[in-house]
Amino acid sequence: MQADPLSGAVYGFRAKPADGEKLIYWGGTGMCLFAKRLEIGPFCWPDVQDDVIRPTAAHL
Repeated sequence: MQADPLSGAVYGFRAKPADGEKLIYWGGTGMCLFAKRLEIGPFCWPDVQDDVIRPTAAHL
């Protein structure tokens, strides 16, 4: 990914059926992990460009 994980970038990973996602970022004193799973329907992910997704506020 060629990005510094300690730079404040947020890394997102989604589950295979797209009903779950995990976000990881450096919180200053350690790594923070947020996980969410939807009960109904999949997450709508924006298009991937150069292996990077740049979500808008609406996506978040």
